[in-house]
Amino acid sequence: YRKWISEVTITKDNIIIFRETIDEQFLNKENKLKKDESLLNSISIGVEVDEELSLTNNEIYLHTAILYPNEEKQILYILKINDKGHSVLKELNTFYKTT
Repeated sequence: YRKWISEVTITKDNIIIFRETIDEQFLNKENKLKKDESLLNSISIGVEVDEELSLTNNEIYLHTAILYPNEEKQILYILKINDKGHSVLKELNTFYKTT
């Protein structure tokens, strides 16, 4: 499967406050993958900035997702990064393909 690896660097006042590689291992490290979910058959689909939410709340909000093609499932996550560089990752939704 194709893998997306997103290198994210955030600076404030010319100082790096957040630097991470956002991929399946990052999600696993953050303990956000359920124990029954395997990374072996997954595809990461990159990272997008939620511009509106970031500007409204004066924090950085990033969206990312993991696809499980064999299960026809997609899990969406949001990563919130505050002005000190502390981050919180939350699962937003799980979608299943319906026929």
